[in-house]
Amino acid sequence: IQGYRNSFLYNELPLFKPTKSIFIVDPTEERGINCRFGMKGVIAETHYDQSRNYIVLLGGQRRYILAHPRECQHMCLYDKNHPSGRHSAVDWIHPDVEKFPSFARGQ
Repeated sequence: IQGYRNSFLYNELPLFKPTKSIFIVDPTEERGINCRFGMKGVIAETHYDQSRNYIVLLGGQRRYILAHPRECQHMCLYDKNHPSGRHSAVDWIHPDVEKFPSFARGQ
């Protein structure tokens, strides 16, 4: 795709071409796919991703808690300009629902 920095990716894996679909609001904003590898014991704090995510588990086990984007209003996310922007201010293991009452309304 002309104009995209990583067009080789789209040529090799056309599934990921940025086309309009029900999954991507604005495909022109897509910048490829992030691929992250983690070691045993690595924890990703609760956060909101604006782009596509694919999970491949090569060994062991992981626990994921997924929520619909409409639930973001209950996740008590930090402001986008905050150093932890897109992450939840709530400790999901020991949530303080008095401090974060909207969190209790999330599903």
